Amino acid sequence: SVVFAKTLYPLTLIALLLCTHCSDRMQHVEATQIPELGYPRCDIASDENPTKRVYEGLLQSGASMTQQHIVEHYKVWRNRCFTRIELTQSWPLNVTYVEAFFDPQGRPLWVWKQQSIPGVDEARAKPDIRRYDLRTQPITLKHRDTRGKLHRKRIRGPKPKALIGPGRGLLSAWIQQAQLEVGDKKRVPVLDVRGLELIKKVTLKREPNRRLDQHPKPLRVYTIYGREAVFTNANNWVIGDLQGLRPAALSQRDALLKTLPQQPKSDPKQTP
Repeated sequence: SVVFAKTLYPLTLIALLLCTHCSDRMQHVEATQIPELGYPRCDIASDENPTKRVYEGLLQSGASMTQQHIVEHYKVWRNRCFTRIELTQSWPLNVTYVEAFFDPQGRPLWVWKQQSIPGVDEARAKPDIRRYDLRTQPITLKHRDTRGKLHRKRIRGPKPKALIGPGRGLLSAWIQQAQLEVGDKKRVPVLDVRGLELIKKVTLKREPNRRLDQHPKPLRVYTIYGREAVFTNANNWVIGDLQGLRPAALSQRDALLKTLPQQPKSDPKQTP
């Protein structure tokens, strides 16, 4: 009957939403032990394979951005084995550090992330530290929470070919790997280490170039999830986003960082 159908529809919708959420969380499998492959290392002698810093980016919240006082600072190193990105994202309510390794094709290999709440003593809440190792199959997560408790998990799913994380600079690796022309798109398995930490298929699309504020030249535009847009320079390094992050001069770096809360960074080689 019509009454039955009207009653059934919202219940069915709720069940579907719950089922989708459950299936997402089923990617995470608790484990007592996981492979420990260690901090990524290159076996090519350093004198034959120097590591060079190839880019440094500084972004800050623009006047139109809802969340003010956000600063993102990232540095990129490269040798014949890896590309390594170190990123710091700071704002009054959170300080996040990320270190990520990518292979020469731009695919993610290893990710370390630390999040802290400024002004909170470590005796009350320790930094939340997570390490994702994508060299294993399934990939693994080692996590020390704010109470100091250690968790180990396997994250089931296809091998990720790209990474989405805090900040915008990490997207540079995927964008450079994809080599898209305007209108092109690429859909691949991605590890998103924000929120639920899931492997899912995500589409990266290159949109028409556009001008950004007072920038002298049109910038490249890329979207993920069909809604999150970032701007890059001609070499596909991310320098801003549609939400209001804007490029800042590196000469302003120290002054900008002094205005934000500072939290100690743990050693990615030794934690969690």
